[in-house]
Amino acid sequence: MGVLKNERKSLKLQAHMRDKEIAHLQAEGAQERQEAEKIHHRMMEQKKLEIDLLKEEGEILRLKVELAKLQASQTASSSRPPPTSATEQFANM
Repeated sequence: MGVLKNERKSLKLQAHMRDKEIAHLQAEGAQERQEAEKIHHRMMEQKKLEIDLLKEEGEILRLKVELAKLQASQTASSSRPPPTSATEQFANM
């Protein structure tokens, strides 16, 4: 009878230790998931900022091209000789 009692206590202790281990592993898994979510969120924010930066750089390039075109047209128009007659003035408009 005493042997059965000790075996029963041993089984209860083993079950209790297994339950504690399971709870610990679950808590550890939840913590790892939270850390992974934080890292993922930071990476997504970083990618969004990189995309925004590329868009801004694209807009800057577009404006530089537009400026170069305007400067080229101004240079071309200022390098023409001034019109000598009224007809040529109206033709250049």
